[in-house]
Amino acid sequence: MKKHHSFSILSIFVIMIFLMQCAEEPQKSLWETDPNYEVKPDPIVTKVEPQSAYAGITEVTVYGDNFDPSDNYSHTRVYFGGAKAQILSITGDSIINCIAPVVTGDSLLIKVQVDGALLFGVSDPYKVEQAQQEYGGITGAYDAYGMAVDLNENLYLSLGDGRIIYVTPEEEVMEFDTLDAFFRTMKMGPNNVLHAGRTIYIYRIDGTSYDRL
Repeated sequence: MKKHHSFSILSIFVIMIFLMQCAEEPQKSLWETDPNYEVKPDPIVTKVEPQSAYAGITEVTVYGDNFDPSDNYSHTRVYFGGAKAQILSITGDSIINCIAPVVTGDSLLIKVQVDGALLFGVSDPYKVEQAQQEYGGITGAYDAYGMAVDLNENLYLSLGDGRIIYVTPEEEVMEFDTLDAFFRTMKMGPNNVLHAGRTIYIYRIDGTSYDRL
């Protein structure tokens, strides 16, 4: 009986030593980071100009605070919806100039991300429009070269097959003339007469005939 009692005391002593060692070496947290690491202030977006933009073309200015201009702007990113914008410059920590990316929408959120910050800076819904659109059904299949517009806003096109067509404001495609050459430059003159350039010559085209000037 006495021997059993001694064994129990020894067991308790071993367990206490084990627990003390565990207390001296606590397990590291999954969230533990570099002790010198500092979380940066979250970026803030207060205003965006202009009020809307054309995709891939318009330069947009984002105003706010806590932007990071260091290392050639590599620690700051701007997104329109999910599309990343090209940053042109960051002035201080409060102004970003960027080009609207190729994305369209009436209510895109512009988000500014800064390395080391926990949250994005987010704008009010922003509109980005398509910069170009099909007009009169004219596509690459038309092989268009020269272009001109008259006072009635008819659009004239010189095609690779020698035809000159025009597209009305209602987007109807009409034939103007058919020649044996195409022209890279054209301009509408008085009396609905086209003046077109090819190599070193200028031609006058009235819809029924043409002659070299």
